[in-house]
Amino acid sequence: MFTGSSNFRELGGLPAADGRRVRHGLIYRAGHLAHLSSDDLAGLHALQVKLVCDLRSHKERERLPSRLPDGQTPEILTLSVNEDAAALSRSFVDRLRADPTSAGVRAAILAVYRGQPRAFHGKLSVLVDRILAGPGVPLIIHCHAGKDRTGFVCAMLLHALGAPRQSIFENYLASLFDVQQGAIDMAKLLKLDTGVDIDPDALRPLCGVDEAYLAAAFDAAVEQYGSLDGYLQQAAAMTPERTAQLRELLLE
Repeated sequence: MFTGSSNFRELGGLPAADGRRVRHGLIYRAGHLAHLSSDDLAGLHALQVKLVCDLRSHKERERLPSRLPDGQTPEILTLSVNEDAAALSRSFVDRLRADPTSAGVRAAILAVYRGQPRAFHGKLSVLVDRILAGPGVPLIIHCHAGKDRTGFVCAMLLHALGAPRQSIFENYLASLFDVQQGAIDMAKLLKLDTGVDIDPDALRPLCGVDEAYLAAAFDAAVEQYGSLDGYLQQAAAMTPERTAQLRELLLE
């Protein structure tokens, strides 16, 4: 949608509960907003965004501060989640040091996804609170690349809205990246920030999306909380009343 932010797209039109669909123009997902062009900023201004949910770590936000349209001041909700490859969490980096191969990288990113339910516990409820309190939409949810942290949060929102699993995974898998360049950039970042020297080719598994990744997060939520609904009840305070309110606001 925008050239300066990877995978900027909306959730509108996706199927949800009771034959309804997500309303268009309310929820957008994206990578970081630091490189938006002048045309991108004009397009973003036209969306009349009220809330930007930034899932990046403090260090990521300092490195790549968001660009927003002049004269438009959406609320910035920072829900830092450091359990992510782009955030270079300690556990992720330690795993790469122990096994800097492609198989080791894949195991590390799977571990990151399995950690997402606990990493987002309590943070999802803050986001839902802001959406329901209004004006919480139109809303942009973003992290660095717009696929891992953003992918999990959007998946949980879609589940709360009653979207079928297949549609949730299709939305997650729709993220497109230049995997080769992403691997080169990540190798440089790892070397600069952590001293880990790793072949960019070994990093290719973390620069794209894979059904197994999101499935690992779902499986962990079910193991730890009994079900995805149970997870949302505890992590996002999704009572029947709040679920109905969210669906009334976001579905058509």
